[in-house]
Amino acid sequence: MRAAIITPTTGWIHQDLQALHDRLAARGHKSIIVSDPRQRIDADDDKSRLKNISKSRNECVSRFLNTGLDCALWVDSDVVPPDTIIEDLAALDHPFACAWVPIRDSGDWIGGRWLPDNEFEPYSATKKFLVETDLPVFACGLVSRKIMSAGIEFSPALDCSCLNYSTKQRNYWGESLSFGYDLFRRFRFRAMMAPGVFCKHERLKRDG
Repeated sequence: MRAAIITPTTGWIHQDLQALHDRLAARGHKSIIVSDPRQRIDADDDKSRLKNISKSRNECVSRFLNTGLDCALWVDSDVVPPDTIIEDLAALDHPFACAWVPIRDSGDWIGGRWLPDNEFEPYSATKKFLVETDLPVFACGLVSRKIMSAGIEFSPALDCSCLNYSTKQRNYWGESLSFGYDLFRRFRFRAMMAPGVFCKHERLKRDG
């Protein structure tokens, strides 16, 4: 199996992740890094930020579809997976297998489930067993070509918001929650968290 390792970036990429791109490329995988400086805007401007992230991710999909490869390993520019990440996630044998990525400066993890009354609960702890996630972890997830070629576009979903169970703040769905919604509507399954597969969530130079 050959994969494309995909990282959308605003111009910065963690040096350890860049090194992983290089090592995976040397093993026959393809490195796709899409730099979009438009994402480097004031963090308070959520609408513009989410729109630009969606555009960047859709550009990544277009580049992947031109490769003819079997699957895509999505990794955010500040996330550092283990060298065996492709094999670790492929072992789950699921069309969308996700690693556990901690939310920086938080006790929660990327991923979680919908609760009643339009409330979303991030995972507060990792699981030692298979667990579904309504929020696909594009921070580090292995996605099959079947999903990548299904025409599901990334959308900021600015017309949808939900209450975060952990922070008690109301947020836009954003591109990942909306993708998860469309994924289930199209295929009737959710992304799956891989037990025992962890990534580091580092700081980029621009984060200080």
